[in-house]
Amino acid sequence: MVKQSFKGMSAAVAAGIILSFVITALACIIPKAVTDGICADCIPLIDEALDKALENRNGEATPVIETIIEIIKKRRYTLLLFFDHKDVSELVRSAETALELSKTDDTAQLITELCDIGKACDYLKHINDMSILNIF
Repeated sequence: MVKQSFKGMSAAVAAGIILSFVITALACIIPKAVTDGICADCIPLIDEALDKALENRNGEATPVIETIIEIIKKRRYTLLLFFDHKDVSELVRSAETALELSKTDDTAQLITELCDIGKACDYLKHINDMSILNIF
């Protein structure tokens, strides 16, 4: 009878270990997949808007920036599940500021804000990397 209870307990322990491994793996994979998707969608658009801004065609950058904002806002609440609210708010704020600047002639500020959006995307992407430095 004692042997049978140990068998049942060892199966429960094994199931618990497997379950905790699966939960840990998903907790690492899902945020990375979300940020990789957003970055993959936004980075080419940011580059396109930067090219237009560098050529002093701010008005042509406006629809591109609007698309960037749509992508970010559509996935904003998913990002808030995994990241600090300040980081997500900074990303949204930079995109909205870039949109306002694209409607003006302030090309230097527009380029700065577009670079800020790119850096914020890159930061969110790399903050999820599994490394010993991120654990401690």
